[in-house]
Amino acid sequence: MASILVAVTLVTPRLSSTQASAHPTAAPGSSVAVHGVAYDSLRGEPLGDAFVAIAGLGMSTTSDSHGRFAFDGVPPGTYTFNMQHAVLDSLGLSGIATRSTVTDGHDEIRISVPSFATFWHRACSTAGQPPKDTGFVYGVVRDAAHDAPVANATVEVTWVDVSASKATGIHQRRYRSQTRTDSNGSYGVCGVPASVDVRVQASSDSAASGLIDLPPRDIRVQRRDLVIGGAEASDTTRRGTIVGTVTDIAGHAFPNVRLVMDEVPEVRSGADGRFTIRNVPAGTRQVEVLSVGMSPVIATVDVIARDSALLTIQLRKVTTLDAMRVTASSRQLKFQREFAERRRLGGYSLDSTSLAGRGTMSAALSGFPSTQVQSNNYGKIMAIIVGTPPCRAVLWIDGFRQVDVDMLTSFHPDELAVVEVYPNAMAVPAEFMTAGSRCGAVAIWTKRELK
Repeated sequence: MASILVAVTLVTPRLSSTQASAHPTAAPGSSVAVHGVAYDSLRGEPLGDAFVAIAGLGMSTTSDSHGRFAFDGVPPGTYTFNMQHAVLDSLGLSGIATRSTVTDGHDEIRISVPSFATFWHRACSTAGQPPKDTGFVYGVVRDAAHDAPVANATVEVTWVDVSASKATGIHQRRYRSQTRTDSNGSYGVCGVPASVDVRVQASSDSAASGLIDLPPRDIRVQRRDLVIGGAEASDTTRRGTIVGTVTDIAGHAFPNVRLVMDEVPEVRSGADGRFTIRNVPAGTRQVEVLSVGMSPVIATVDVIARDSALLTIQLRKVTTLDAMRVTASSRQLKFQREFAERRRLGGYSLDSTSLAGRGTMSAALSGFPSTQVQSNNYGKIMAIIVGTPPCRAVLWIDGFRQVDVDMLTSFHPDELAVVEVYPNAMAVPAEFMTAGSRCGAVAIWTKRELK
């Protein structure tokens, strides 16, 4: 399975049809017009704006919106037709090639992106039709110090499946799939769901990449190359810097934007939109860019030790549909009624007015009685401890139970509308009770949810 990258690259020239012409060959010394079609077999549609070239002739053209392309004045002979397109770039392929014999110009050249079934059979070595709801992730793992492929590195892909029913309520289940790279550093993970976000990370005994989010894609094939660097927090010799600028869609500087990473403390952009994130472990790292009222951005960057990686971010406003205003108002009224009822039962709560003055989520949560926040060396929240005797609280955000407490690290107190803390199980309201739990609960409501 780990040899997928090599296999796909090698078989690419054989994926397109290359039939020789059945028509008579043109007269010696003459030239003909050649017509063809560029096709995207992954999506089942013509491939417009594809760059197509004939090797050795110095001739190139671009396909139209119907995927059609043409060359004039091609001498009869056997040629290699090369195609490049952004779709291929996203798959990690430099191009697709097909070899065909030109005779009198009547035959049509067809050059296509491989189908998902072709990718699947090469990557997963299974017969029959591939499942409709799954895909795979593949790529190459390299070392940050020497840019060399890393053999036998561990690559892990994780995802969370959320299910809901009237009988059992909302449940989350975490899945994990793991593989190792081959001698060329290549890996492939099959059976990855196509409709949910997944996370991938590469590691070896002494190095690791960050946790990298991969959003769903309609083509079900994702390439993610990973660079691994020093994993020890004390190893400052294998760390680098990320510098960059945050702007809006008009190109204007965007100040006071939060840039959050798992490995280092949060930073904010300055008045000129510029930012510097120092002491970042080498390797592929992920930066979450957050600002109230703007759509979040997740950026991935390869950090090299003792060097600076450049990152340019553009933020867009969150799109709010007019039709949602009535629903939001109704939700807010419902919340106010339910919140007033819970306050009569006990527990502690703070609204946005009290929370806004607290600089971090740890500070916001630690301000409640009988509540402590456990964080790692980088400020990542690992647990919320409540009650006497102390125990780990069950976390709820916007009415949904959360398995991963560390997601709180990506929030800022300015984004919160209300926080409710119930230090012991006896005080937990019915809607926040969890079967088998003998601990309290923390319920967080964001301004976006109650807007």
